[in-house]
Amino acid sequence: MSIRRRKFDLHLRRLIREICGSPDVDINDALATAQLAHLGQRRRSGEEYIEHPKQVAQIVYSYYQDPVLCAAALLHDTLEDAVAQGNADTDEEMASLISGSFGDPELGDDVLRLVRSLTHIKNVPYTDYLLDLALDPQALKVKLADVLHNLSSSPSEKQIVKYTSALEALRDAYGEPPAGISKSHWNALKKVVGMSDLSEVLVQEFRRTLRESRAEDPVRKAIDLQYPDDLRKIHQTMSAAGQSLYLVGGAVRDSLMGQTPKDYDVATNAPPDKVMEILSKDPELQIKPVGEAFGVVLVKTPAGNEYEVATFRKDIGSGRRPDSVEFTDIKTDVQRRDLTINALFYDMDAGEVVDYVGGIEDIENGIVRAVGDPTERFAEDKLRILRAVRFAARMGSDLDPDTKDAIKTDNELTGVTPERIRDEFLKGMNSAQSIPTFLQMVEDLDLFPQIFPGLSVSLSGSDSEFPPVQLALLLDDNESDVVKRVLKPMRYTNGEIDLIGFLLRFKDVTKDVAPMLKKEFTRIKTKPSVLTDYALAGGAPPANVADAFIKFAEAPPAANPKDLMSQGLKGPDIGTAMQKAEEEGVKYNPPSPSRITDFMAPDQSYDPLSHPDTYENQRIDMDLPEGFGGKKRKYHKKRK
Repeated sequence: MSIRRRKFDLHLRRLIREICGSPDVDINDALATAQLAHLGQRRRSGEEYIEHPKQVAQIVYSYYQDPVLCAAALLHDTLEDAVAQGNADTDEEMASLISGSFGDPELGDDVLRLVRSLTHIKNVPYTDYLLDLALDPQALKVKLADVLHNLSSSPSEKQIVKYTSALEALRDAYGEPPAGISKSHWNALKKVVGMSDLSEVLVQEFRRTLRESRAEDPVRKAIDLQYPDDLRKIHQTMSAAGQSLYLVGGAVRDSLMGQTPKDYDVATNAPPDKVMEILSKDPELQIKPVGEAFGVVLVKTPAGNEYEVATFRKDIGSGRRPDSVEFTDIKTDVQRRDLTINALFYDMDAGEVVDYVGGIEDIENGIVRAVGDPTERFAEDKLRILRAVRFAARMGSDLDPDTKDAIKTDNELTGVTPERIRDEFLKGMNSAQSIPTFLQMVEDLDLFPQIFPGLSVSLSGSDSEFPPVQLALLLDDNESDVVKRVLKPMRYTNGEIDLIGFLLRFKDVTKDVAPMLKKEFTRIKTKPSVLTDYALAGGAPPANVADAFIKFAEAPPAANPKDLMSQGLKGPDIGTAMQKAEEEGVKYNPPSPSRITDFMAPDQSYDPLSHPDTYENQRIDMDLPEGFGGKKRKYHKKRK
């Protein structure tokens, strides 16, 4: 035994002699119990583990001179490290658990209570655990002595981050120092971790964490959320039967963002059979269980609207489709949802948004955050990674640091079908406030290899807000045939594939390929505005070339099939003759303005804004082709 350790043990024995006169505390029993609990255990440094609780007891004594606290310090982690954590909700159960593991020490009720409070349940985040302890200043004194010793004993980087974050949260929530903690003890902690003033962002983050972890009641906000009359009638029917009904998800989120909801999903405390029993009494409603095992009932109204009424539930099992569900309450239901902004409920009785997870504040601050542990949320359904990016781009905001870090740590879209990836990516482009910003976020999170597997992807830096143009620019470094082969199994539609492939060939348009491109232009019904925007966004082909090709492509065929038939041509010969006529129209430079004769001339000057037939009022009307991304999107982009 080292001289330092012998001196410490002598000091501890002196300490025991000084305080063992307390009738309710036997420090010798506490020390003996701790030694038995940690028998054979060593710390990362190689030191016997029992030295740690001894040092913690010494720190407690130096600041507070309290025998009960010293005994609790000796035993503060015995249950965590020495036995499987049992359920010890009372002092009697705690005494029995300790007695069954370490003998029958005489510790006293106060020590037992503190040991129970100090036992850290492993699945509780450390910051939440420390904030809970702040309600018991005596327990907090012991725990902060433990933290001080850990931080003074060559801690790992991970430990430093954990303890520093927790201490900053504690200070932000309860002041400096927290109630009951001596100023010298608190200053020693600050000195070890180099604690400085919190930034505003961290202050908001810690306050949100505190609110979520400690508030028994949710945040409520009154808003005038308008919803259809037939849904109002369903609510009245459920309410008359003594059941609650809440709007949930997108309708609540959109209303808080000042947008008109498109869909209305509702949730209730009533089990599905009860929902069907109540609503089936209204003969005008059509009731159908569509996911009875998961608590979902479909209700169709005379107005033709359909509403899914879901019972509050907890999913049992992992993955997107749980093994089973357990019907619960609203507070439990909210924890299974993906993002805080989507985990908001609207109490239709009170006219208030109900927020258990900080979603209202996140909307106000422009933050997209996963509910609870982002790693767990994304593991439940990997598509949520793309959903998080989509909503951040839609809100014109960013992902919160923890959510972003979780994606960077594991961005694999394991188990997500190509169709779902394609749908979510195109939804992101169609709903983003800025498509370039959305694409940059996807790039930063290294998701493109899974969205376009095997293809080279490069951001163009273009500010185009037209999805087909941006997709073609993204895949500009690939041959169009290769792009087609990859997009097909990724479940892109034929129309989408044809348009992207056409644009990739259009950038290199020449006199030789112009007739073939004209034919394809007509076949896929490409809008001229798409070509114009693509040329301006990517710089190829030059604007004058693009304009000339558009005029050429929109011109009537160079030969009339009826004229060719009157000349005796039949069948395939007609097609061949028409193709040749188009090629001759390019080759021989006729005076017709619809021909493409001089469109490759390098010295030709061209100002696209001087052509009102192409740029009406210097604006482009870009209609998304039917079927592209499953919806139609129209843009009016001002040209400078």
